[in-house]
Amino acid sequence: MRALLASAAALALGSSSAWAQVPPSAPNTPPAPAPVIAGQWYHKGFEDPAGPPPAAVEQWLNTTCQPKSLAGIQMFSIQSGHGGRWNLHVWCHVDKAAGSHYSVKLLSFGKAKFSAPVNDLVRNPKVRIGPFFLGNPAEGDKPAGDDGVLVIEQTR
Repeated sequence: MRALLASAAALALGSSSAWAQVPPSAPNTPPAPAPVIAGQWYHKGFEDPAGPPPAAVEQWLNTTCQPKSLAGIQMFSIQSGHGGRWNLHVWCHVDKAAGSHYSVKLLSFGKAKFSAPVNDLVRNPKVRIGPFFLGNPAEGDKPAGDDGVLVIEQTR
């Protein structure tokens, strides 16, 4: 503990011997991506001011993780309100199940009219209903954009 306090004091006082303990900075090269390890959960954030990027989510699920079931996918989103930037966070379990495949779509519907399309989906055990997306508000003579919900379907 005394050695730690002495190093901290030396750094605070500007001692050159304390600086010798700091490793030199690495060159400005990006770090190599971490290897994808089966059996682990991976997270990816998707941020898109225009709304959910279903194609990017679908590609990531089907190439990086390939979870064996919908239980291997969890997600939530953050959005400040209608027209706000949409931030989606997805976790997937890395199973690399070669036979699994997922389709990701944004199901659009009018403002506050989500009941009918969502009620039909909840009966399907191969579907995960994701977070809601709040479309753009009406501005001047421009009508409000549709709201939506992200839907992940296990197709095989």
